[in-house]
Amino acid sequence: LKLAERYREAERAARGARTPLTLYYYGLATAEERPADALPILRAAVDCAETEGTPHDVVRNAQALAATYTQTGQYVNALHWTVYALRQYDNSRMGDWQRRLAVLNEWAYTSLLGGRLEHLSGTLAEAEAQLATGAPQVYSLFQTTLADHALVSGEPLRALRAVEAARQGQPRTHQGWHSVQLVRVLTELDRPDRALSVAEEAFVLTQHEAPTYTRWSTLALGMARAYLTPAAAVPLLEAAMSAFEAPLKADTLVRAAAHLAFSHLHLGQEAQARAVMQRVAPLTAELGLSGRLLLGGPAARFQQVWDLLTPPQTLTLHLLGRTDAHWAGQPLKLQPRQLEMLVLLSLNPEGLSGDQFAALLYRDEHVARSSLKAGLSRLRDVIPVASQPYRLLPAVQADYLDVM
Repeated sequence: LKLAERYREAERAARGARTPLTLYYYGLATAEERPADALPILRAAVDCAETEGTPHDVVRNAQALAATYTQTGQYVNALHWTVYALRQYDNSRMGDWQRRLAVLNEWAYTSLLGGRLEHLSGTLAEAEAQLATGAPQVYSLFQTTLADHALVSGEPLRALRAVEAARQGQPRTHQGWHSVQLVRVLTELDRPDRALSVAEEAFVLTQHEAPTYTRWSTLALGMARAYLTPAAAVPLLEAAMSAFEAPLKADTLVRAAAHLAFSHLHLGQEAQARAVMQRVAPLTAELGLSGRLLLGGPAARFQQVWDLLTPPQTLTLHLLGRTDAHWAGQPLKLQPRQLEMLVLLSLNPEGLSGDQFAALLYRDEHVARSSLKAGLSRLRDVIPVASQPYRLLPAVQADYLDVM
């Protein structure tokens, strides 16, 4: 069935009979296009499973809810729900160990995104021993999570082996998704040419497929080109952002944004880079350092990208019609003399010597010598001011400067 037909069938079934299974499928169908709308449906699916269903229903529905929280960038909630699902599995002694591996994979990936790395190594090592006899899809998915863990643990060669193992035997339509993982590891190993070759192959193999598949190969090619030809990467990454923004897939949208901002920075376009990162800023609130490493690129090269998430601290002064001052968005309580000092410094961005500053601020030379230092000390309690020469460190926006 096509997506729209699938959704209608799932909605009809859930309205006809609210069971753990109908609500589960209704939630999944809704999440494909509107993940935020799917959250209350899947929470209802968990409630229904707890009162009317089996332990298997509870674990399955809680896992789906956790995955949807991840899809919307709510990694803390996702982590709690995966822990709950694992606890329910262990308490009920379910025999479906592949289900446990799937939930464990969701827990591990969410932990990596959120920077919750404690106990992760041991748990993954125990689970890895069970992979050989697992279903191919579970094996492939878990291998990519093992690769992610190796990457954040500073073992990119081990990550490369895991990604290549996950990729083997996968259908052609899945090559775009796997190429994203492979490009990320290859860039950590400083092999941009190999990354580009992998991405170009996946792009060619999937471009006549449905957007569900092509968006991944578009992202992979944009990521690879960001290191070699950033101007060529920009349109690809813009297209990838649009594809993962609606319907939302938060982690991948942030990945596309980070590489697009990286490309803009390489082209000297800081304003565009900052605008891109501010666009996804709400989706990065719960990312840990390991999550940033996974979704971006090598830490040293991408630090500038993540720094763009911090809004520049600006001093804002209004003196025409009203008098107020704000620093980094917060109102300042200033004495008249402090306000005068800020005005003089804002009018002289290149800075003032002590004598120049005193002459402009005070008329009485004796008072100037005894008061300037004390006045600057009090001003520095609220605003950074450099010395030799005296100048304001933050950027300044002032209504009187706009009309001069």
